[in-house]
Amino acid sequence: MRKVIIQPDELKVRVRRNDDRLIISGTASARDIFADNLLYAAETHQMGEHGHVDYYPDHYYLAEGSEPLVISQTLASSHR
Repeated sequence: MRKVIIQPDELKVRVRRNDDRLIISGTASARDIFADNLLYAAETHQMGEHGHVDYYPDHYYLAEGSEPLVISQTLASSHR
């Protein structure tokens, strides 16, 4: 993905792709929960090397139809 687009919406968070863009839409409160969960996982290393964000029925912040997302954590020391 080359670009991330954040779109306000009246629904839970929905993650989708359009060409080389990652689009994240949803209410401000749902997007805040999504961001807080990603930040917490990264800061506490809860993801290990990567983590999955997947919709399941009655998910508390993801909307049905949200595409699965894999977040990869790369250590800064590995980039030179």
